[in-house]
Amino acid sequence: MRVPFAVAGLQRRVRGRYPAMPGLVGLLAGNWEFTPFVGLASPAALPPPGVIGVWSDGRRRLFLTLEIAGRRYFIEDANGRVRRGVSARTVD
Repeated sequence: MRVPFAVAGLQRRVRGRYPAMPGLVGLLAGNWEFTPFVGLASPAALPPPGVIGVWSDGRRRLFLTLEIAGRRYFIEDANGRVRRGVSARTVD
């Protein structure tokens, strides 16, 4: 997830903001043909297994997440503050 995160960050540096989510998903999917991406309704939403979930507010927030073996891995940029981590999957 680091490389797609870096590409999205480059868009922010060049344009001054992250692309809106549909455009961002298209940009990432176009550059990584064998890596599936899907837009998420919110940062809390879970992507399907094996798919990288992408959420952006179209301005200064970006959230990428991936679920592997019941753990959620994520990278988030909120107004220039980058955080990454792992959390256990919660089932509703």
